[in-house]
Amino acid sequence: MRLISLLSSTVAFASFVSAKLPALAQCGSADIAAIPCATGHICAALNTTYSHCISNLRSGTAAARATRRGEIEKRDGEGGQLNILNGTPFKFVLESKNSYQLNAWDLPAEIGPFSSASAYVEFKTGFLVSTGDDGGEAHYRIDGTDSNFEIQARGDGGFRLQTVFTGLSTPNNPQGSTLHLGWQHDGAVNFVLSGTDAGSFISSNAPENWMTLALPTFGDTPLGKFVLPASHDSGMSKLDGNTAGSTECNTLTQSFNVRDQLSRGARYFDIRPVISAGNYKAGHYSQISVDAIGLETAQGGNGESIDDMVNGINDFQKDKSELIILNLSHDFNTDVGNSEYRGLNQDEWNALFEKLKGINNLYVSEKEDTKLTDLPLKAFIGEHSAVVIVVESGGANLDGIRGKGFFTYDQLGPYNNYSDSDDLNSMVDDQLQKMRDHAGEYMLLSWTLTQKVPAVFLCPAAPSIRELGDKANAALFARILNESNKDAYPSSSTLTSSRAEI
Repeated sequence: MRLISLLSSTVAFASFVSAKLPALAQCGSADIAAIPCATGHICAALNTTYSHCISNLRSGTAAARATRRGEIEKRDGEGGQLNILNGTPFKFVLESKNSYQLNAWDLPAEIGPFSSASAYVEFKTGFLVSTGDDGGEAHYRIDGTDSNFEIQARGDGGFRLQTVFTGLSTPNNPQGSTLHLGWQHDGAVNFVLSGTDAGSFISSNAPENWMTLALPTFGDTPLGKFVLPASHDSGMSKLDGNTAGSTECNTLTQSFNVRDQLSRGARYFDIRPVISAGNYKAGHYSQISVDAIGLETAQGGNGESIDDMVNGINDFQKDKSELIILNLSHDFNTDVGNSEYRGLNQDEWNALFEKLKGINNLYVSEKEDTKLTDLPLKAFIGEHSAVVIVVESGGANLDGIRGKGFFTYDQLGPYNNYSDSDDLNSMVDDQLQKMRDHAGEYMLLSWTLTQKVPAVFLCPAAPSIRELGDKANAALFARILNESNKDAYPSSSTLTSSRAEI
């Protein structure tokens, strides 16, 4: 694949150097110095930074200089991406659009049903530019309904994108209200509007009890066909004890603790329990072998304590009726020596289970071997929340507690195969292909980028795990809806660095 790419690039370059640079093209740089300007034009300096092909006629030169200066000014800006997700059966139609002092405000004319679209937005910056004047509006009509909304860009008080519910209301967002979407320079922010009924749309900034609100529509839907937002290495929002090679940059995966991830929409949690100084915590460790010197070592760190997770889950669910799934895996006892880290033994598992029994509303099934994915959503929630704890480790015996809040991995049994790549395109292609290959199965979409050597040692000079997560998350909102259909879709989407609401 790399060879093909290289050959394609060579052919493209060959065709490029045989041409002449058009008017206003940049010239005189090291890589294109040998390429002449078009006939009637010369390579001339416009200022101390830029040289461009301009007319060799005096009048033409003045006009070209003025035009090019305007284009150069437009380059001074701060850009980012807006993803608009249409999860409705109706088309979003752009009725009007205007902007002032924005370098880019190219919102799509239409966004089809059950699809997404991305737009590049760039605020103007630079010397003598009053960024507070930057602004833009794009008014969308929801075809076939009386509903409409407006996307706005604002520069006053800091750059931001926002949605105004001009002719629309959703839970938590009354008609006429403004929802701030935020702004990510060189990143992405998202606006989601979904629902099959024009009178019951749900959008970004949904209430914390979004599953309860979904019950009238999806109560009879089996869990295996219900999409749950998930987080990767969920307990690693802080570093509370670590090995010599571990830093926040190469160990932390989340920006919020489990309690706050629940508030932001996550319902499936990847918990990796470890024992550290006699205490149970979340952990993120990797076994490293250095054959040249015969070294076996575990490197990583500890995060949120299990006690804090239990308290946070109970605090969240005390006034709600939501389904919460905890998946336990990658267990370690780190008190036995760095080169001898091992999985938990049964006594250690039992002590952990006792702590987890402190979670309220543990789900009790009619049969201990119940296949959880066959049960409808309404079997779990309605009057109160339900918490399901899935134990992935084969070293744990669930005798006496199976079906009483605790279940084996095969009772949920998602297909889960991550890409093990730090390249965004490779990860996206891999996960989408696996989603198609395993259509109809309960699938966990591992939408995560894996930090690789040397980045593990170079960060923060290289991107951190959470920065890689932000990059992957932006692509999720831009790609997943367009790639899904009634047969091929993820059951859970595992995210790193859940900074935004899910």
